[in-house]
Amino acid sequence: MSDWTAIAISFMYVFAVLGIAEGLRKLGHYSFDFTRKFVHVSVGMWAVGTIFLFQSRWLAVIPP
Repeated sequence: MSDWTAIAISFMYVFAVLGIAEGLRKLGHYSFDFTRKFVHVSVGMWAVGTIFLFQSRWLAVIPP
């Protein structure tokens, strides 16, 4: 897999987590604090995913 594909997957993952958190807040009636923590933990766990997806460690540090 190319690093540019991995970057695209990373951005899709972050936006999916944000969408899920917003859905939980609106439809699941969870508090803002819960969904904020959900986003931080979920996106923080993505650091593990970068190890397996990226070939270049320099491109892995490009945000999202």
